[in-house]
Amino acid sequence: MGPAVAPFSRYSQGVIVGGVFRGLSRAIRQSLSFIWIYTITGVPLIFLIGILLAGGRITPEVLAIGHVFVIIVMLPAAVIGNFLALRALGWRSWRHERWRARVAGIAATVLVWAGILIAGRQGTVPQPLVATLGALAFPTFFLAVVVTGSNLALLVAWLLPPRKTRTPSRRDVSARDS
Repeated sequence: MGPAVAPFSRYSQGVIVGGVFRGLSRAIRQSLSFIWIYTITGVPLIFLIGILLAGGRITPEVLAIGHVFVIIVMLPAAVIGNFLALRALGWRSWRHERWRARVAGIAATVLVWAGILIAGRQGTVPQPLVATLGALAFPTFFLAVVVTGSNLALLVAWLLPPRKTRTPSRRDVSARDS
């Protein structure tokens, strides 16, 4: 009988080969935390927008449905964006930096809803897009505004420098040494 081989666990120090999709689970976790922050910050904003635009065509119910639709559109875009950023900027991970999800979620709330409101106020879709896509021009333009806003927010969160690590004070060092 051969030597016993220890079972592999997720905490083993063995080599883990991830292949092409290495980092995908982390990208999904980061995207879910980003979407959660976006959802939390977006709810009060849509109620505020609903109050400001009360009496018009846009009601709070329409905004709430739009918020859910935006979340559904943003999630796959966020997963792809985070996955590509993890592959390109792996040295700048979101590990131990949960503030990045908060920054990205809040920035996405502002950028996405500002983009939607500006595009809605403008009321027109760019003519080359209408000429090319016809009836699909408005939905495509709406999706482009949402994805662009969320990806810009993710890019900002990825490119911010890491926070400085706290250097231990004399009291921390003396307590550790005793």
